[in-house]
Amino acid sequence: MSYARARLYLGMSCVGMWVTLSGLALAFALPQRLLSSSSSGAPSDVWQLAAFVFLYAAAQATFDFFGGFVLPKEYGRYTPSLVGFLKHWFRATAIHGTILGLVALALLYADRTAGFGLTLLVFLAISLLLLSGQLIISRLIAGIVVKPHNGALLLLSPYSHLTGGFAGLGKGTKIVMPGRWQDDLPPKVFEAQLERRRLILEGGSRRSGLIGALAWNTLGFILAYLATGGVSSVAAIVGFSLYNTLWAFLGVLVLPSLSRPAVFQADAAVVRHGADPRDFSEGLRVLDQHQDDEFSRTSTVETVFHPIPSVANRIGKLSETTLGPGAWHLARIALYLSWANLSFLSRAVHCNLGRPEVWVFLPSD
Repeated sequence: MSYARARLYLGMSCVGMWVTLSGLALAFALPQRLLSSSSSGAPSDVWQLAAFVFLYAAAQATFDFFGGFVLPKEYGRYTPSLVGFLKHWFRATAIHGTILGLVALALLYADRTAGFGLTLLVFLAISLLLLSGQLIISRLIAGIVVKPHNGALLLLSPYSHLTGGFAGLGKGTKIVMPGRWQDDLPPKVFEAQLERRRLILEGGSRRSGLIGALAWNTLGFILAYLATGGVSSVAAIVGFSLYNTLWAFLGVLVLPSLSRPAVFQADAAVVRHGADPRDFSEGLRVLDQHQDDEFSRTSTVETVFHPIPSVANRIGKLSETTLGPGAWHLARIALYLSWANLSFLSRAVHCNLGRPEVWVFLPSD
C-alpha cells in the first residue's frame, strides 16, 4: 500500500469516528443529559468546557500518533524522535485546545449577552482573526520559523508536507512558500511556483476561496445555532460543535469539486506567463514524490477525497484554454476556519492528521 493511500484510509477512519460519535451523541441527546443546560452562568461552565476539549484531544490522540509518527516512520519520511514528536504534539494540542476553549467561551457569553446577532458578529470576528493571524498561530502551534524572500515569506521546516499558501487579508496578504522547495526544485522552477502564487492572488482565485470558505462555515454556524436553539449553555455549545462537525463532513464531500478547478486554472496561467511546461511538469513530479508520492488516482478517489488533483491530471490540463474559474483552496481553508465552528474535523483529515505544522497552513498545490 502506498503512503498516500495509507494516510487516506487513516484519515477516513478518523473522520468516520467523529461523524459517527457526533451523530450518536445528538441522536441520544447526550449533551443535554450530561452537561449543564443553564444559561445563567456558573464556575462549572469553564471546567465542563475544559473537560470537553480534553476528551476531544484524547480521542484524537491515537490517530495523531499514527498519522504523525508511525506512518511517516514506516514509509521513510522525515520523522523526529518519539520524544521529539510527543513534545511537538503536546505543545500543538495544548495551544489548539486553548484556542477552541476560548472560542467556545466567547460564543457562549456573546449569546448570553445579546443573543444571535452578537454571537454571529463574534463568530465572524474570530474567523477573520484566524485568517489575519495565520503566521502567528502557526508559530505558536508548531514553532514555524519565517524569513523573507523576493517579496514573499519562506516557512523553514524539515517537513516536506508543508506547502505554505497565503497569509493575511486584503492588501496585507503575503505569499507564503515552503523553504524546502528551494532545495527540492531547480531555481527557475521554484520561481515559477512563486509566480504561480502571485497569479492566484492577482487573479482573485484566492479571494474566491476565502469568501466561499467563510460563507460555507457561516451557513454551518447559523444552521447549528438554530438546531441547538442558541449557544447560551455548555450543553448547547457542545451540541453546536457536534452539528458543525456533521456540517464540516458535508463540506469535505462537496467543496473539493470547487477547489480543483482553481488548481488547473493556476497551472495553466503560469505556463501562459512564460513557465516552461516541461520544467513545470517535472517540478510537479518532484514535489509529489516528496509529499504524497501518488502520481495518478482513480476518478472516484480523486472526486470524493482530494481537493488537489493528481499530478497526472494537472499535467494533462496544462494546455487547456477553456478552464473555468475556481475558488483556490476553498475546501481546506474551510477546515482551518472551522476552528471558529468548533468542528472536530479541522485536523482529522488525511492531509493534516498528526501534523501540527499543517493544522494552520493545510497542504495546498
